[in-house]
This record gives sequence, structure tokens and C-alpha cells, in this order.
Amino acid sequence: MDTHPLIELKAMEGSMANLLKNGGFEAGWWRKTHTGHEYGEIFVPEDWVAFWREGGQIPYDPDNLDGYKRPECKIINREPPFLDPPRIHAGNRAWQMFTFYGIHDGGLYQVVDVTPGATLRLTAFAHAWSSRHDDANVSDGVGQGAFLGLEGDIASSDLKNFTFKVGIDPTGGCDPWADSVIWGQGAHIYNVYAQIPPVVVTAQAPQVTAFVRSTVLWRFKHCDAYIDAAELTVEAVPGPFEVVVEPAPVRPRTLFQVIARKGAAHTALHLAFEGGEVLRGDPRVAGDDVMWHCLAMGAGPHTARVLKDTQVLGEFSFLVLPGLHPPR
Repeated sequence: MDTHPLIELKAMEGSMANLLKNGGFEAGWWRKTHTGHEYGEIFVPEDWVAFWREGGQIPYDPDNLDGYKRPECKIINREPPFLDPPRIHAGNRAWQMFTFYGIHDGGLYQVVDVTPGATLRLTAFAHAWSSRHDDANVSDGVGQGAFLGLEGDIASSDLKNFTFKVGIDPTGGCDPWADSVIWGQGAHIYNVYAQIPPVVVTAQAPQVTAFVRSTVLWRFKHCDAYIDAAELTVEAVPGPFEVVVEPAPVRPRTLFQVIARKGAAHTALHLAFEGGEVLRGDPRVAGDDVMWHCLAMGAGPHTARVLKDTQVLGEFSFLVLPGLHPPR
């Protein structure tokens, strides 16, 4: 039996209110940008602000004398030419950002009123058309069909061309390049919408800023990003739970269970004992509960504590009675 088990449990997901305004881009448009200037080729969903990096040197591509380009941006509707292939994830609208024979690093941000100390989760859906050619169904390195790879797991330079990320500045700052922005893991997504890996942070101020970002490496003919269905929600933080030990009484070297009632709503739970040596097996989830099979090696008072990191979420004290048949 492993005496130091650790389990990662998927948090329960419920229907939470989206804190973002116009998170699905279904409302109208304006031209707000991070520069404060309006551009004729940039259409931005209402309640959002477009941002991008411009110029600079590209060390991995010294022939790129333009650096990053200001992208073109527009609201797209569920109508041709965005039906084949489909460029809308949900509802009737999405947002497109693209560069033609150029690279971009940009996206959207929105400042949101929150309660300081709240645990927030941000995600969005996205995909790219990334190609040197004109077949809208095919992305270079992928071909036709859906592809999703996580940043750091992909070797092909073509497959790494697009990276999507979401980030939150828990202090409410609007600079996407600031160290205060916490970014989720990047994902390379092509041809079909997939969810960008979420980021979870704790708000440090009455406002936070949500960012959705697309970064391109290579100056392909078509570097088109499609983004839809952004969502910022308050994560439910489960409270303390009940810990029970059964069956009773506990005897030395006889299996018993420690059960964290409704413990499955938590992640990264760890079981620790005080009072004597106890072996414990790997945890398992049964409905709303988390259970460990255990063996106490000797008699006496014991305490079972269930922790998340260093926080004790529940505990139970019990007595291990002497064995019915003492060892010879």
C-alpha cells in the first residue's frame, strides 16, 4: 500500500453566471482599442477592447522585417462564407482576427467588477485557419479535420504556428504584457472549435481583466483566428466536509475505511494520520464521497485528517482497540 497517496479530483461543474458582458459576441460592435485610436479595419465586440503587439524584432525569423502586424478584426455572422467550414461556435456571431502574410499577437480584453477574494475561472472557444494555401478546410501540418495540441507537447513548427491562451489580471490592469497577468496553458487549435484551457485565479481587487489571446509564429498567407463563447465565472469553493471511519470498532491489521463525505467536490485531497502508523491505499471516488482503505498497525488513539494542500478540511478521532487475538 502507498503511504503517501495524492488524488486529483475533477471539481463539480454547475451552471454558473457568466460575469462577462457580451461573452458570446452576439451584441453589436464598436472600435475600441488599447491604443485609444479607431481603425477602419478593426471591428470589436461591444464591451470588449482589442489589443495587439506591433513591430519589434523576431529573433527566430530574422527575415521578418515587419515584426508583428496590426491585425484586421471583425464580427462574423452565421452566414456564407462562414458556414463551410463553420466559423461560429455558438449563437449567430463570433470574432475573427487575422493577418495576411504576417504574424500577430493580440486579442480582446474586458474589465469586470468582482468581489475581492473570489476564485474566478476564465475560458473561451477558438480555432485557427493556418495555411500557405487557399483551401479554407485545410491548415498546414494538420490537413483537414480537428486538431488540438497543448503548448510544449508539439514539435512541428507548422502545428505550433497558432497558440491560443486566456489570462486574467487579478489586479484589474489592462496591459496584456504586464507580469501581473496570469495566463492559462496555451493550446494549438485548428479547423474546428475547441475550448482554450481555462485559467483560475483569485481576485485581488474590485475589478479584474479578462484576456483572450492569439499568437502567430509564421508569415503564412492565411493566419486567421476565430474566437467565440468567452466565459468568466465564480468557482464554487466547497466548504469543510464530514470525515467518518468505518466499520467500528477499528482493530489492528484489519481493513477499515476513511470516508470524506462530499469530498469529491474538492481537488488534490490528501489523507494524513496522527497517533500511530497507519497504511492507506489509493483513494477512490464513490458518488460524492472520497474513500481510502486503511490498516492500523497498532492499538491506541488516532486522528484522520483530510487536507487540501495544508488546509485541514475535515478530521475524525477514533480509537483502535487491541486485537481480539493477540499475535503469538
